[in-house]
Amino acid sequence: MRIERLSDHTNELLTDTEGQRRDVAARQAEATALVDEAAAGYGDAYRRKSLWQRLRGVETDEEAAARQRLEEAHARRRAADNTQLDLTDGANQRWAGVQGEQSIDDRFRDELDDDWLLLRGYRNRAGTVDAVLIGPAGVWTIEVKNRSIALRIDGDDWRYDKIDKWGNIRSDGRATDRSGRSWGRIVREVATDLAEWLHRNDLTVRVHTAVVLVHTRSQLGPVRAPGVDHVTNDLRDLLRVIRSTPVTLHPADRRTIAKLVRRDHRFHEERRARSEARRRT
Repeated sequence: MRIERLSDHTNELLTDTEGQRRDVAARQAEATALVDEAAAGYGDAYRRKSLWQRLRGVETDEEAAARQRLEEAHARRRAADNTQLDLTDGANQRWAGVQGEQSIDDRFRDELDDDWLLLRGYRNRAGTVDAVLIGPAGVWTIEVKNRSIALRIDGDDWRYDKIDKWGNIRSDGRATDRSGRSWGRIVREVATDLAEWLHRNDLTVRVHTAVVLVHTRSQLGPVRAPGVDHVTNDLRDLLRVIRSTPVTLHPADRRTIAKLVRRDHRFHEERRARSEARRRT
């Protein structure tokens, strides 16, 4: 199988995140210094109280002001700490995504011959998916999740439980992007938009959809009406389904589809870059 990377957003995000983490680390150090300074000021204000004020628990105006400064300094440090935790969690998830992409690359490369092309990081009007697979048995949009979770699906309601390394359930959440779209909906909408783009260019091709969990501890719970063609936590199962798809694409059509995918991706990447440039100005 041939592999071509259209974009490398994950690594770009990792680089951006590292820069943000350095900035937040500087804010954490600054906030810690403010806490130390405010704590010293609060101690000084307390020591300047008279004995009877201490015994009666009277708070002086100076002590109240010093306490307020200390509370504000602690709040500032907590905010910086929470931001750093969020950035670390995001970086860990993105790094896991890179490893997940590599695992599917390795497995597909071993199992599929050079009649197949995997285009990494495709973007169109509806969003981004990890891969578009083009081969004799059709076209697939595939989203890869390398997360230790138990996924359960009821229509467009996708939820997961996190699983720790001992197999214990730690927490749960919604399997969505930042806009609230489920993983299945993202893949489905990207596939629909791609199929419409191909149709406008005189190629009527069904674009199949799949979501695959590649983490070794991932589990698949009840799945009802997921809205995609296939959901699995077994790459062998996905390969079996792909190979058995009753579609035969002529080599010339596959080459045309690949060119159209590249062209569509390039258009939306350039559009996104222009939009970001306008926001910065």
